[in-house]
Amino acid sequence: MRSKENPDIYSTNEPQTAFHQRIGFCLSLHNDSVKAMRFPDDAHRKELASLTASIEEERKLAKEIIEGEMDEDEEMGDF
Repeated sequence: MRSKENPDIYSTNEPQTAFHQRIGFCLSLHNDSVKAMRFPDDAHRKELASLTASIEEERKLAKEIIEGEMDEDEEMGDF
């Protein structure tokens, strides 16, 4: 009596199908990653402008404090 013989798995389409699924997954992962990294072209300029303005404001306040024109208590307001 003979049971099933070990067929040559590489003579079927199963390895090709598995390989195709793996490649599809990797391509999908890559495409999703690229989409996630995209951002508007000028988004950093708005942030940079607001950062520059806040740094300039801090410099003015520091200069006024150093020159003695403004006390630290005036900046805090009334509590």
